[in-house]
Amino acid sequence: MINILLTGSNGFLGQHIARLGSTDPSINITGWSRNPEIHRYCDRNEQHNLANITITNEMISEYDVVIHTAALSNVDYCEENRKEAFLVNTEATRQLAKACNETHTHLVHISTDFVFPGDDKLVSEQDATNPVNYYGRTKEMAELYIQQLLPTSTIIRPVLIFGNILSNTRSNFVLWVKNSLEKTQAINVTSDHFRTATYVEDLSRLCLNAAKTPHPGIFHAAGNSYLSVYDMAIKVAQHFNLNEKLISPIHSSNLNAPGIRPPCSHFNPEKAKQVFGFESKTFEEALKEMD
Repeated sequence: MINILLTGSNGFLGQHIARLGSTDPSINITGWSRNPEIHRYCDRNEQHNLANITITNEMISEYDVVIHTAALSNVDYCEENRKEAFLVNTEATRQLAKACNETHTHLVHISTDFVFPGDDKLVSEQDATNPVNYYGRTKEMAELYIQQLLPTSTIIRPVLIFGNILSNTRSNFVLWVKNSLEKTQAINVTSDHFRTATYVEDLSRLCLNAAKTPHPGIFHAAGNSYLSVYDMAIKVAQHFNLNEKLISPIHSSNLNAPGIRPPCSHFNPEKAKQVFGFESKTFEEALKEMD
């Protein structure tokens, strides 16, 4: 039996990991979340606010693995609430890595493509990070702490995670497009941002595989389609037989958002495929699974 601590267990990714893990009799999952549990996939749940916490060895020692998905990931919110973003994304992760090191607990940390500046090239795990927004900076600092304190950890970098939601979690890009078009609402979508978007089911399996067969290093978890965000929206409309004429392309300079988004996230997931058997679906294949 593998005892797993799953932070962010109420979140979009956390719920999918917990649901998938609940079907595996070889693992036991304890969920940490800021709010009371909203699902029954975990074997046990605890409430912890990572913006106001001291993580001790005693809190970690009973676990074999920590899957750390908890984060403040709203780019604009992090830009305008930097202290909270630092406490949750960086400081809590530093404490967690330190405790894992001292208790010999494996850490699987979920980072982000936003640690990179967004150059238009195929990005590997060895490329230098250089975030363009504060959210990315907090995640970059978290990665550096982990590598310093716990070099045996696994760091996973997904890109624009999408998929069906389970219980009362915030939406994602694909569902936002689908739900807007179903309500016949016109939407503006950036045409100059490109992503290798990650299907949440594929990412969840990767996280659990990394927990069950630990392997150190950084791994890129990306989908097998490199598309503009506008093209993704068009494909969503076409797949669900919705009116694509409601979608208008705009340049990112017209968003007027507090946080800058990197223009490109073109990730190479080969390392994750080879080590963990990561399934990197095309965008269209993932949409079919969402039906």
